[in-house]
Amino acid sequence: MKKCISRTIIALVKHVKVYPKVDNLLQQSRKTNRALHLQRRQQEMVDKIKAAIQELEALGQPVTQRAIGKVIGKSPKGFYRYPEVAAFLDKEMKEKRRRDQVQQKRQRENRFFELVLEAREQLQTRGIPFSVKALAKHAHTSYNTLHRYPRVREMLERLKQECSQTDKHKIEDK
Repeated sequence: MKKCISRTIIALVKHVKVYPKVDNLLQQSRKTNRALHLQRRQQEMVDKIKAAIQELEALGQPVTQRAIGKVIGKSPKGFYRYPEVAAFLDKEMKEKRRRDQVQQKRQRENRFFELVLEAREQLQTRGIPFSVKALAKHAHTSYNTLHRYPRVREMLERLKQECSQTDKHKIEDK
């Protein structure tokens, strides 16, 4: 039965090739079907990747291409077979890196803020005259590093104003 059907199809294909317009329409139809199939597969892959990212974030695991691949059962190299998937994944990874960098900067700023507060208290308890330079030295960092973070810079400006208003200590700025 299968041989009979395949012979019939082969005969039809040979017969259709005699009519270029029909053959051209069939080729266009195949191309359209392939494009639609590719688009559908890409969208399915993007949806799976979105779900995998949410799952990894919910579990508190790092969101990497390798981790996403493990969750959905695909090799990270396979993502790049589909242009839309590759573009989506690259965009997501860049956005993730940017968010991570912002969070790391915020954490460093908080650490420096606490470090500067602690250093200020220690300088006061030891009776050492207050200056930004002394504070930076006591915090084991540079003057420029202290001024890199907005919260720390704002606190230093407030400390300068407090000290200049009370005239208890002169603040030397470098």
